[in-house]
Amino acid sequence: MRARWLPGEEKGRTRELWEQIFPEDTGRFLDYYYGEKTRDNRIIAAEEDGGLRAMIHLNPYRLMAGGRQIGADYVVAVATEERYRHRGYMAQLLRKALEDGRRRGNPFAFLIPANPAIYEPFGFRYVSASRELCWKPGQDQDKDQDKDKDQEWLPGQAAGQLPAGEMPAQTGRLSGQAVWLSEEGDFREAAALASSCLAGRCSVYAIRDAAYYRRLRLECMAEDGGLLGCRSWDGELQAFLACTVSQEAVEVREPFERELCAGAGQKFPGEFPGGFSGEFPGEFPGEHLETLLRELGSRYPGRRLCLSGILPGMGLAGVQEKPLMMFRVLDVEGFLSCCRPDGREHFLRVADPLLPENSGCYVWRGGDGQEPCARRTEEAEFEEARRAGKDAREARPEDLLEYIRGDGIFLHEAV
Repeated sequence: MRARWLPGEEKGRTRELWEQIFPEDTGRFLDYYYGEKTRDNRIIAAEEDGGLRAMIHLNPYRLMAGGRQIGADYVVAVATEERYRHRGYMAQLLRKALEDGRRRGNPFAFLIPANPAIYEPFGFRYVSASRELCWKPGQDQDKDQDKDKDQEWLPGQAAGQLPAGEMPAQTGRLSGQAVWLSEEGDFREAAALASSCLAGRCSVYAIRDAAYYRRLRLECMAEDGGLLGCRSWDGELQAFLACTVSQEAVEVREPFERELCAGAGQKFPGEFPGGFSGEFPGEFPGEHLETLLRELGSRYPGRRLCLSGILPGMGLAGVQEKPLMMFRVLDVEGFLSCCRPDGREHFLRVADPLLPENSGCYVWRGGDGQEPCARRTEEAEFEEARRAGKDAREARPEDLLEYIRGDGIFLHEAV
């Protein structure tokens, strides 16, 4: 077996393996992925018997982490052709991928595991949960009407106002217009709104800019969705979300609301008309997101509506949490500088057999208005700190993740 990084002109060779291992992904989605994401990602593959038998894709992201801008790789499409499994190919590829990320100065790598037991031996651990909420479809929807609506509401076109006869109940609470976001100015507005929401609530998240939403729109359109926004009558973007649509469900990500950023909130009515049954107990961040959800309910009756990536503090009752992202520390100094210490001085002796460059002693301090700072130190200083009763501990890279784990991590990217 030969492991190698694929040049740009060879990345498309991995599509056949992707289609074998991940048959649930549609051709349209893969057209998007191989036309867009492979422009700037890295792919390492195992070559054997004249073909590519295993692969890992590393999709680069710019993140805010502890107030710092960093680079990090999202590890996706970890796959081995079935008859070449259990030969150690994936272990070799993953180790090379992590080594490469460290050389690039990335503090950590992240992934969503199909099976966490595969990644735990490599030092990956869960650090965040997905906060999700789903509503079941109503039972009295006309399927022929559903089909007509699908045909008339196309991504990239304005959703506009619902016809008068189809407007959900309590129309007085619906202020604003639902429109597809498709222009460069739309993407800049969405990025500004999302960034203002995330900056005050989250410690780790992907940096939002116009390019981020330009690409996310293409990703959603590959699955029959798009970016749906709600503007007030003066034209200002008040809320938006990203959605994808299947025959069974409407999946919503990135539900951001200007009122949420200002800390406002209000209750939904008990019933949610327009295609969905069930209740919205608790507080919800305002009428504009409600407008968008009702719009989706009316446009796609008979399908489940699922929200993911719900920000902490939205106050929605019934939110389900399940483990989502695993991290692996790649550079101890860089990682600790992304974490917020408690104002004390911490001494760490790290042992990392997978990435031995990380092994050694460190001092980490910060807090009380100071920026976090980590540096290497000598064994003698570590032992002196231990004898003096200071916080001095032995640690593996996965042990360090306790300093960053929690609600403050907002990473819900699909690929």
